[in-house]
Amino acid sequence: MSSNAYFAELHPEPKLRVIVLLSGLTACVAGVWLVLSMPLGTLHRTLIVCGWFFLCGREMVQTWRGYASSGALRISSDACIEVRLVGGEWRTASLLAGSLVLPGVAWLRISVAAGGPAYGELLTGNSRKNEDWRRLLVIWRHIGAAN
Repeated sequence: MSSNAYFAELHPEPKLRVIVLLSGLTACVAGVWLVLSMPLGTLHRTLIVCGWFFLCGREMVQTWRGYASSGALRISSDACIEVRLVGGEWRTASLLAGSLVLPGVAWLRISVAAGGPAYGELLTGNSRKNEDWRRLLVIWRHIGAAN
């Protein structure tokens, strides 16, 4: 953690995590349906569907592991992000490109291990009711352009 005391501590909602996982599953099924409707031979469709299942499965497992191991996020004004693991320990993480923060919703792409697998965290908040959400918006104005 940096010496700068200005940070936002965010606690993901389990319902939003379920929505992310269900949307991934829906996208996987839609992709299979799309491939099966293509005018290709059976062998080609089978190979594409197997590859699609592999890619979808890998993403879902990475996301599930990220959710299972993390409990909270802390983003400081110097762009340092930390993830609180289930045991209570804070671990430095990386905020990846593709992250987006809007006034009421945020999508953060996070990698806990350097160069390791990434997962996405969907967050919602109200800056009028939540001080940490307001801080996130202020911090994002400074660091968001770099991502």
